[in-house]
Amino acid sequence: MLVNKQFEDVHGIDSKDVIGKTSFDLFPKEIAENFFSQDEKVLQSGAALQEEMETVFKDGKPAIILTTKFPIIGPDGQVEGVGGINLDRHGSVNLGCHQSSMYRLSRTRLPTCPR
Repeated sequence: MLVNKQFEDVHGIDSKDVIGKTSFDLFPKEIAENFFSQDEKVLQSGAALQEEMETVFKDGKPAIILTTKFPIIGPDGQVEGVGGINLDRHGSVNLGCHQSSMYRLSRTRLPTCPR
């Protein structure tokens, strides 16, 4: 799992501390199960998805997020992983603009790093 600075700030978790971890190591069981289910849908279908879900921030407050998951396609055309972007549904972001951007990103074939 890789995370960005915003994830670190919102969840109070350092990016170094998520290496080798899963959602089940970082979130309450119900939330982790939702993330896992979304990842499985993307891995099985090879298609992006966008859903609202409940989560909890580091201050313990529940939040509604818009989560966008998309397949990461390898050089052989097969799904190698899942990328995800989460937006606070009630935050101050321009959600319409972000939804449009996430949709375009989810339709883009991303390069993978050489192994």
